[in-house]
Amino acid sequence: MEMIMNSFRPIHLLMIFIVLVSGCSTAHLTGSWKSPEYVKTIDHVYIVGIAKNAVSRRLFEDEFEKKLRTAGVTGHVSYQDFASDPETDKDIVIEKARQKGADSILLTRMIRKRTETVVSPGRVTGYETGPAYYYPSPYYRSYNTYYTRRYETIYEPPKVAQYQIATVESNLYDTTTKELIWSAQLETTVEGSLQKMIDDYIDVVIRDMKEKALF
Repeated sequence: MEMIMNSFRPIHLLMIFIVLVSGCSTAHLTGSWKSPEYVKTIDHVYIVGIAKNAVSRRLFEDEFEKKLRTAGVTGHVSYQDFASDPETDKDIVIEKARQKGADSILLTRMIRKRTETVVSPGRVTGYETGPAYYYPSPYYRSYNTYYTRRYETIYEPPKVAQYQIATVESNLYDTTTKELIWSAQLETTVEGSLQKMIDDYIDVVIRDMKEKALF
């Protein structure tokens, strides 16, 4: 019960999901878990994307609802019932989910974000053209051989690239027992359009839920 109490603390106090992004993005699963005691499948999911940015939240919940529907599961978006900023009591959230007929609540939030730095060292490469000779450079002795010999150098400066990695988690709770059914953490590169990042994340999440036989 302690787990569910912590997870349903007021929405405005939870960490921001994903707000600032700008190209392509990737998401990969770093870990997932399903309760061995839960043997049912889910049919109706109440979707709560936790974000201070209302546009980000709406895009996330709408896309999740659409992809769940494609998988044969009914989704209910929470942004139509609750705004992002005002404090919302956990009991009110779960009551609204029950009113919608949801058998589960899916909470998604970003739990951390870090910056990765990749340094590609510079290098100098050179090559000679013309016939091969041996020390001490006999090509100097003839106009013909000296003229056709040259040494070219290519310099490539060091390159430094920085990118952000967001760790995002999704938790699925039973609306009747309030117990955790399933949980997953993913890492995604914050490097592209918000829509593509959301698509990548949801695709990985739904694939794992299917593999865990949740629907």
